[in-house]
Amino acid sequence: AAAGHVQGVLGRPSSVTPLTARTQADRDLVALLFRGLVRLGPGNSVLPDLADRWAVEEGGAAWTFHLREDARWHDGVPVSSADVVYTVHVLQDPGYGGPLAATWARVDVTAIDARTVRFELGDPVGGFLQAATLPLLPAHLLEGVAADALADHPFARAPLGDGPFALVDLTTDAAVLEPVLPPVVDPAEPLADPGPGAVEPRTPRLARLELRFYDTPGALAAAFAAGDVGSAGDLPAADALALAATTPETQVIRYPGTIVTAVAFDLRSPKSPFADPRTRRALLAALDRAALIENLLGGAGARADTLIPPSSW
Repeated sequence: AAAGHVQGVLGRPSSVTPLTARTQADRDLVALLFRGLVRLGPGNSVLPDLADRWAVEEGGAAWTFHLREDARWHDGVPVSSADVVYTVHVLQDPGYGGPLAATWARVDVTAIDARTVRFELGDPVGGFLQAATLPLLPAHLLEGVAADALADHPFARAPLGDGPFALVDLTTDAAVLEPVLPPVVDPAEPLADPGPGAVEPRTPRLARLELRFYDTPGALAAAFAAGDVGSAGDLPAADALALAATTPETQVIRYPGTIVTAVAFDLRSPKSPFADPRTRRALLAALDRAALIENLLGGAGARADTLIPPSSW
């Protein structure tokens, strides 16, 4: 029989939608409940997800995606190009103030048919395929909801997605999720085309996933040490290493991110001391970035010599 797992998460759910997530708990739930047209793969690769194929025109000014035939929302409604159009239109609505708006501001989206959608870019973007990892919203449940009302809409507290897990229960203290298995081939019709994503009958490796939410790293670490949770996610690196050092048989798993921490100086004012490049170079030379990475981040960081992470294409 498949087992369940309990994971501790830093933060509490506030608005569980791909476009309005505010906390780490929101983002963790979105990653489990929702899918995008494509998904990130090993290294810098991009793999099919809701779309099984796509094409780009020369120059990168237009992209066409074809949705999988078996893609379904958790209520059984097919995922369609209408969901793509709705999601992008929310991002472009003046009432939406989220950080993703700028990427989609000059993108025209058109539903060619129920499973084909076309994007025309006002400014060709080299990273558009990565932007297409954006998880979709269900148009059949949210059509007509204003962009500025989405964050606090009842859907954000009881989200219905199309991802690998479906939500069973959600409170401020915990979330319970169950896996959603792909379609199963009917053995009574051996010649039937199973379609994309079909698998033989099987038992999921993880029958139940529970996320428990904690307000502080200390509370989460204490819950892990006491055995209340089987894993502790999103702990600051230094806290995670300290917990592993004091808790037997603990494994630290590092998942690299692309957050850049920097200080931007006012260079426009002629009276600003930072207008002189010698001042900026002196400050950079005096800053012990290696020590910050080792002590503050527990060694889980890389020195940035530009604002573009070295892992970026």
